[in-house]
Amino acid sequence: MKKIQLLLADDQLLFVKGLSEIIRSQTDDLRVVGVAYNGREAVTLADELSPDVVLMDVRMPEMDGVEATKQIHDMHPEIRIMMLTTFDDDDYVQNALEHGASGYVLKDIAPDDLIADIRALAHGATLVSRTIGVRLAKLSGSAPAWVSELNPHQRRIAKLIGEGYDNKRIADIVFLAEQTVRNYASIIYDKIGVHDRLEALQAIQKALKFLDNG
Repeated sequence: MKKIQLLLADDQLLFVKGLSEIIRSQTDDLRVVGVAYNGREAVTLADELSPDVVLMDVRMPEMDGVEATKQIHDMHPEIRIMMLTTFDDDDYVQNALEHGASGYVLKDIAPDDLIADIRALAHGATLVSRTIGVRLAKLSGSAPAWVSELNPHQRRIAKLIGEGYDNKRIADIVFLAEQTVRNYASIIYDKIGVHDRLEALQAIQKALKFLDNG
């Protein structure tokens, strides 16, 4: 079985060592292939090692995680990048997603959940902490026009997409087949005017409070 190759980028030595040990001791399909302690090192190591996933801190010396994400994504768009952040970094969320991040989770995430998210990200999922998704709703003052075009079923599924759930989990929550959820998601994308999950995620997160009110 091919292991998922990970690059860790964080300037907190204790955090990096702890995360490396969790991955080593609790998984047999993940492997840390490199550690960077600033954004510039992250860009260099990503280019040299071509990892499957980069776990990227937002605030680092020399170059922050958002700029490092942009540079890595420009050079190697196939590399999946997950931002690890704290509540104080909310302003970076949109910028990071727009510059190539495929995931954005809080640093207080449980180890088992983080490991599951890494696996999902490596297999193509786009992940944003549900807590961050709710906080992003504050960025919008009025409902976009597409919200009123959604029927109640579409509105509920759009809300779950915006909260960071993947199609399989949404199917479990709403008691529908996964393919049916995919069909709903395609309709929602069309009504929003986007082409993929990441664009939909960004649009829906800004409108979460209006989906709640519908």
